[in-house]
Amino acid sequence: MHSFSFCPNPACIHHKAAPQGRWFVSLGFYSTKCFGNVPRYRCKVNVNSTPLSIKHHKAEEMLSI
Repeated sequence: MHSFSFCPNPACIHHKAAPQGRWFVSLGFYSTKCFGNVPRYRCKVNVNSTPLSIKHHKAEEMLSI
């Protein structure tokens, strides 16, 4: 598997320099006529941010009641 050096999303904390290790999840490949099979991946920060923020918001609502 190809090792990516940064996340392409400019809003991500891993955009300028990614940490060592597996900071991304492999999503397989897509095919192009020009480049053949191109690896797809998703940054773990972007995947986890929405569910964690929803859980945090719900916890705040429960504590304020």
